[in-house]
Amino acid sequence: MFDRVIATDASEKQIANAQPHERVEYRAAPAESSGIESETIDLIMVAQALHWFDLDRFYDEVRRVLKKNSVLAASAYNLLHVEPAIDEVINRYYYEVVGPFWPQERKLVEKFEELPLPFSEIQAPSFEMIAQWNLEHLLGYLRSWSATQRFMAAKGADPLEQITDELRCAWGNPQQARSVIWPLTLRVGVKEMRRRLTSKKTPNAQRPTPNAKKTRDVSTSLDMTNSGDELSGVIARRRLFYPAD
Repeated sequence: MFDRVIATDASEKQIANAQPHERVEYRAAPAESSGIESETIDLIMVAQALHWFDLDRFYDEVRRVLKKNSVLAASAYNLLHVEPAIDEVINRYYYEVVGPFWPQERKLVEKFEELPLPFSEIQAPSFEMIAQWNLEHLLGYLRSWSATQRFMAAKGADPLEQITDELRCAWGNPQQARSVIWPLTLRVGVKEMRRRLTSKKTPNAQRPTPNAKKTRDVSTSLDMTNSGDELSGVIARRRLFYPAD
């Protein structure tokens, strides 16, 4: 779908480990100061990162780099779901065991739908992420949580030891693959072009013909091909700026 993608991260180490792609240009830059030319971007996509940004400065940067009538989309996911007995153990781990060790910004993920978005907001369709995991995959994911790492650094112990036996009991055969689902919250806003008070009719010679070929500045799929009528006309054939912070 996109001919060109500019993917940024504030960490040079993250950029160095990025997977190369012929249509993706990687840059080490903070989201609040991207270095991208003004009014050149059709779509900005922020995945699981908006809560880390200085929002006022970031939104100023969004206004600067987006073309008129172009889109800012931001997504976030919180707790996963497997089945009730497993979810109960994970929820207790999240809130009670490592809860005090989450950074303050985590609350913005939990209430992502309440985050300010100073653009004309579009109602987005529902999305979810699904993985097929066994128990070791799940434990590895829980160990990667920043709150788990902060707990270990502060106490010198592995907090997963407090729930591993209970989780194994709820999971059953540790090699059994189960569907792990994260509901995805998507916020979409449009930088609207101010309407002119008067307009001039385009001379016939300058009007595009119905069969005129549209140019495509950019591409690569965002997996939004089934996103519904609300987004298809806005996001198709656009240029993507993706701060993957």
